[in-house]
Amino acid sequence: MGHVQALLSLPDVEIAYLSEVDPKRLAYGLKAVGEKQDTTCEGVKDFRKFLEDKTLDAVFIATPNFWHTPAALLALQAGKHVYVEKPGSQNPHEAEMIVEAAKKYQRLVQMGNQ
Repeated sequence: MGHVQALLSLPDVEIAYLSEVDPKRLAYGLKAVGEKQDTTCEGVKDFRKFLEDKTLDAVFIATPNFWHTPAALLALQAGKHVYVEKPGSQNPHEAEMIVEAAKKYQRLVQMGNQ
């Protein structure tokens, strides 16, 4: 929810989707977005669903660590910019895969290091 709250505080930012497998956590997140944002935010269990949305600019990845690289690679392949929590990857090889994908798809990637 830290990412959600931070994004909601920025001007000209709209949260279009929240992805969460736990229905209670998803409902909590959707409620928080609904209280601060006029546009509708869709809740999904499978993040790959929103990767199909051509109007989506960027994806914030706040998943268990083992999902950071696969999610980042899928988002980059779908033409999205990526913000990924630390660690950005599980090992150096995965980090190199993200760098190469960012170059290949000409997208920006930032790893958060609070």
